[in-house]
Amino acid sequence: MTRLDILLAAYQHYDTICTALILVAAWVAVTGQMLDWMLVRKWRAIILIFWSLVITGYLAGIIFVGLKFS
Repeated sequence: MTRLDILLAAYQHYDTICTALILVAAWVAVTGQMLDWMLVRKWRAIILIFWSLVITGYLAGIIFVGLKFS
């Protein structure tokens, strides 16, 4: 493979990579706001559910990216 082929392969997925970065940035912002809101009220059950969903979403994202680009 030449360098041009490598660059062309990378730029084919450029829109997917940019979309993923925007979604991650939005997710981090919303997660921070929700976590601040929940910690002020000290709702233990909702915090446990929230972190369970965050970890599940993170693992699902890793699996999706692994399957998409393998």
